[in-house]
Amino acid sequence: MPASRAERRKFRQTVRMIAFLPLNLATIRRARGSGWLVCQHCGEHALQEVVDVMTFVRLFFYRLGVVRRERQLVCQRCGNRRRASRTEREALRTPNGSIHRAFLAPIGFIALVALAAAGTALFAGIGRTAAAPSQEWVTANGSPIGAPLSFAAPVGWNNTVVNSSSTGARAISISQETASGFLGYTVVREPSINSLATLLTVHVSDQFSIQTEGYPTVPPAASCITVAGVPAAVASFNFQNATQPSRIEMVAFVHQNVGYVVTFEANQQAEIAMLPALSQHVLTSIRFAGSDTASSAPAATASSSYTVSCVTGSSSPIERAT
Repeated sequence: MPASRAERRKFRQTVRMIAFLPLNLATIRRARGSGWLVCQHCGEHALQEVVDVMTFVRLFFYRLGVVRRERQLVCQRCGNRRRASRTEREALRTPNGSIHRAFLAPIGFIALVALAAAGTALFAGIGRTAAAPSQEWVTANGSPIGAPLSFAAPVGWNNTVVNSSSTGARAISISQETASGFLGYTVVREPSINSLATLLTVHVSDQFSIQTEGYPTVPPAASCITVAGVPAAVASFNFQNATQPSRIEMVAFVHQNVGYVVTFEANQQAEIAMLPALSQHVLTSIRFAGSDTASSAPAATASSSYTVSCVTGSSSPIERAT
């Protein structure tokens, strides 16, 4: 606090001028006790009231912290208020010993911190996708299609058994219609196909529609991963379905000479952004719990121009087209 009276007056005026700003300075006075002392103004040995004057930073009505502190003496005989010098503080006689300094509680500061934390959590949550850990899952089994496997399925999604249009194979379809688009996947068992290239070729053509634009006539180059301990081929591509942006990630693998295809599909950008987390969770959850029996029926064949070479031990991540 400025020492002279003129400086103190100027400081108080400055505080008043900025008091209307959102982030400003404010002053509070706290009476801390009293004691007997000779007043420097009136010269009488009189009771002096001890007052702590604190200037603090304030954001609207929230006290953030003290920036200036001063102890004053107020003479109860003449009313003079002055800054207590060190000599006066030591000479002050009080009935209960020393007078402790005032403490300014940061009223509202805890609420302000909580508000900031809530805002941070809100903005962090905006960037998360729907396939976040908050999604609840159940274990689905492949018995409706004669498959000795299990896999994860989101709680509340549609679960139906359908036929593949190209081979007539049974498939489990897990899907969800959202407010803006579609997100889902199918699990198909192909007992008469044991070639990765054939599985991808047949099922890529199975997804074709007259409403699609930019859809590949043959599967794009496949990358290799491992699913349930066996080699798997992954073909991913973007296209337009009825003018809506769409994406397919198709995963083919063979277990005991029986082919399987898991096709993940999404349309609209928000749903496409959810697709990687969905496919990652489902593929890592696939487990086989029994023996497969291949069919003796003639198998479909793939175009000789399309080949896939994925061997046991391949584990490179899924390549996702941009």
